[in-house]
Amino acid sequence: MARVPDSYFYSRLLEHLDRCDKVFKVSQIFKSETQPQPSRVERITGDSDRAIFQSEPLKADKDYWEVYLREVDRLAQTLYVANYRRDEVRRYAYDRAGSEFIMSIPGPADTAVGTRVMQAQGAMNWR
Repeated sequence: MARVPDSYFYSRLLEHLDRCDKVFKVSQIFKSETQPQPSRVERITGDSDRAIFQSEPLKADKDYWEVYLREVDRLAQTLYVANYRRDEVRRYAYDRAGSEFIMSIPGPADTAVGTRVMQAQGAMNWR
């Protein structure tokens, strides 16, 4: 937070964090043991107001997780970082860490691998 240039971005980040916390709390499938989180709510207004709640826990989990990821995406965009919670972005975490992705295509040996240092200097004299 020390690198945030002014109070606008600071308040914006606090707003994003608050939204992420609220969405995470709502994403619980069972708020109580007796009633699961509804995946679909249909409200009928008129002479008699009523609401129909339908619960499909797996669908609700998927939907609320996507909403949570969107809020985290907004936070990551404000901070100019990647959101590694997304499956599409998670692959690039390996590149950023300097490692190879598990499903990489075989190719020439990487010069940054420690075994190349051992081959060049000898097994015990690499320091």
